Amino acid sequence: MIKCNVAIFERKTEMKKALATLLCLLLLGTTALVSCNNDSDNTSSTAGDNSTVVSTASDTASDSTDTSVDENGWVDGIVGYLGDGKWGRKMPEFKWTDKDTFTVLVYSNEKQTTYYSEEIEPNLYETTYDAINDAVDRRNKLIEEKYGITIKARAVADVYSTLSTELQVSSDDNCDAAMPFLPACTTLAQDGYLYDLNEFAADGYLDLSMPWWDQNANESFSIADKTYFSISDMSIMQKIVSCCLMFNKDLLKSKYPSLNLYDEVNNKTWTIDKMLQLSKDFTYDSDGVDGLSGNDTWGLIAAYNDSLMLYLSSGSRLVTKNSNDEPALSLGVDERSINIAQNVLAMLEEKGTWVLHAEDLRGSSDNIWNEVVKIFGEGRALFRSTAFSAVKKVRAYDVNFGLIPYPLLDETQDEYYTPCSARYAYGIVIPYSAPDPDYTAFMLDVISAESKGENASGLTRAYSEVILKGKELDEESSEMLDKYIFSNIVYDLGIIYNFGVDTVISELMSAGSTDLVSNLDSKKDAIETKIQQVIETYSERS
Repeated sequence: MIKCNVAIFERKTEMKKALATLLCLLLLGTTALVSCNNDSDNTSSTAGDNSTVVSTASDTASDSTDTSVDENGWVDGIVGYLGDGKWGRKMPEFKWTDKDTFTVLVYSNEKQTTYYSEEIEPNLYETTYDAINDAVDRRNKLIEEKYGITIKARAVADVYSTLSTELQVSSDDNCDAAMPFLPACTTLAQDGYLYDLNEFAADGYLDLSMPWWDQNANESFSIADKTYFSISDMSIMQKIVSCCLMFNKDLLKSKYPSLNLYDEVNNKTWTIDKMLQLSKDFTYDSDGVDGLSGNDTWGLIAAYNDSLMLYLSSGSRLVTKNSNDEPALSLGVDERSINIAQNVLAMLEEKGTWVLHAEDLRGSSDNIWNEVVKIFGEGRALFRSTAFSAVKKVRAYDVNFGLIPYPLLDETQDEYYTPCSARYAYGIVIPYSAPDPDYTAFMLDVISAESKGENASGLTRAYSEVILKGKELDEESSEMLDKYIFSNIVYDLGIIYNFGVDTVISELMSAGSTDLVSNLDSKKDAIETKIQQVIETYSERS
């Protein structure tokens, strides 16, 4: 545990107060009703000078047919794309003429062989896909052309430990922003080392309501109306570690030539029961040896932790929020959550009829995760539950696959949810060690806006192309990514905070038990104590 650097905190506080006082003096005698309190949690904006006030999308959006707006959105300070043919919001005047770089602290590939950052600075790694490098390069050059700022990644083996060191030293060489893993973000936030991102809304530097910020992340991570970290389109890791289903198109067609799973998804008839039925139809002894094993053909290839993913995709949560924007235990609180969790467990624990778990291959394979890829790649599984980080491994095989979201619980469920393995997603933070937090906030909003998939830079769109690269173009899968999978990624506080609730379902899966109530009851007091500690920590701050 690192200790709070009081000097840094006081320096930042005094700087904010000085700026607030100056603003009040400048506006003295005017009729504009502008808040002078830079520490306010109120993120709504007031009428005033467009250079300092965040306006709504409808106030600032320009129609795409307006010839004064170029394809990059760089007109009169307008940045980003809002959708529906409208360009983004007007930014405040860029006042940091003494700056020439913007540095983001990110993970390198020294220790992280999969979860390292490739989206801040191009051409850091030979393994990065050209589409990603090109999109990052285009975005960064657009920003450098407009503001004269070069975006740099400071890639380190451990973002948390490096940032912990910087928090002890006041220096202009400190990083401007950082992207730690989400659990590290929660630790830094609880220790009081991060700015509330809402603080920068009043001056228009950062607007979390814009579509380049993940609104599900904003809603999930806010506690006591404070948002110390969030996720935007400047990062793709939240997509890399999110989950979906791959399906073997040729295998499906061999038995159901007229069944279109994309239509099932669009018609909201893609349910757990449908997945179960199809999986049972395709599970059989195909190797000529008595008994089902990894050498046979299966309906679904999964892992024990996919029990939690199916629970989350049903719209259920481990931890939700109450009316005071405080976390509250959800699993086991009502009959619905209990029934869903128990049904998912009972279904996945049904051995030898439709699902093969990677963990069941222990003892018969040196690498169980490579083995499940092989089973799917060789055409011996209809479905494979996967994070996107593993999709590229399938391309080593000649298999014609498609991508669809996790199924609905039933046809009464309104929308599809994409569960995120959030321990390995990045949060975006402004640490108290940042030399100029207002500058950081401004740049984070600009970078995020120019990363959004619909604009010229297209980082998010480039990642979708990477997922589909190396296989015959599948417009339906691309539609699934845009319309359902990446548009509704869900983040559960029970996963990223160390409350202890995230292990309840996976432990039952490993034990082959559905006794959720007893397992949860044994941990409930400890879980709720930890939740209350977080609430008290955040609520005590002004």
